[in-house]
Order: sequence, then C-alpha cells, then structure tokens
Amino acid sequence: MALAQFVRFMVSYESKYDVALASADGDERRPFNEFSATENLGKDLFFSNSTDCSNCHEIATFSGDQARNNGLDAVSTDLGVGGITGRNQDAGEFKVGSLRNIELTGPYMHDGRFNSLREVVEFYNNDVQNNPNLDNRLVRNGQPIRMNLNTNEIDALVAFLNTLTDENFISDPKFSDPFKD
Repeated sequence: MALAQFVRFMVSYESKYDVALASADGDERRPFNEFSATENLGKDLFFSNSTDCSNCHEIATFSGDQARNNGLDAVSTDLGVGGITGRNQDAGEFKVGSLRNIELTGPYMHDGRFNSLREVVEFYNNDVQNNPNLDNRLVRNGQPIRMNLNTNEIDALVAFLNTLTDENFISDPKFSDPFKD
C-alpha cells in the first residue's frame, strides 16, 4: 500500500506544455507564446483531425482509457491482452501509455521496437498494419490511416512531444534513488 501511495504521489504537471497551457487559459487550440513555431505546429497536429493523436492520448495524462491494437503487426504474434483473456478480439491489444516525459522513456512501444520518437511518428505516418483487431480510430474506409505528414510536420510533432517533459519532476530529489550514494 505504501508503494502504491508513493506512485500515486508522483504527478508530472510542470512541463513546458503545462506552463504554456496555463498561460493560454487552458485552451490547447490557442498558439502558445512559450512555444516555438515548430512546437506550436506539432501541438496543432497532435490535436488535429488529420492525426487524431489526442483521440488515444487524451489530455491531462496524455494516456488512454483502455488497451488498444495500434497496428504494430498485421498478425499479432505478441497477444497482449488477448494472451490474458484468451479472446481473439483482444489479440495485439496493449495499454495506451502516457506521453508525459516520453522523450526519456525509449525504446518505444510495448516491445521496444522503436529507438526514437521520430521512428514512432513515422510508424503512425506510414506503417500502421491492417490487423483484424486494429483500433477503429486508426481505420478509415477499411484501411489503416496514413497521416501523410511531411518531414517538417514529423519534426514538429516530435518537438511537441518533447514539450511534455517535466524537468522539475524528473530532477525532484523526492523521487530519486534512495540507495544511490
């Protein structure tokens, strides 16, 4: 119980994004004065209908409410939730993780297949596989969504994701290794 309480106490809320959102009166659609043009473009893309990133990674925590199949593989060899439930419709489903402090948590995806955030964005841009259990938010007209971002837009989305890093949180001595010299 003590460990659970400690983990619940660990809340990241002072990232560049959080500070800018507060300055914008909580309206993520407004340009953030604290952001560069590239970071604002990435923010706009993240919340846009063309990428739908925020449909799975919902704000405040930038995480999802349930496990989903994000099309990593056309045929799920790693069953994920399906390995626990035994149900074929759950095969390849994994928890939608938080994007807070994401720049620090690589490698990415449940199996660590991507080494950089750029690789993750490129996957969602071009390589989502048409798995039978693919989450419906990643499908249009029976085919996996392609975001069709150009290089500058990919860079912008990565730049925005980096604004979710909370330097105060990650350097807070309350959360440091108690056994470190």
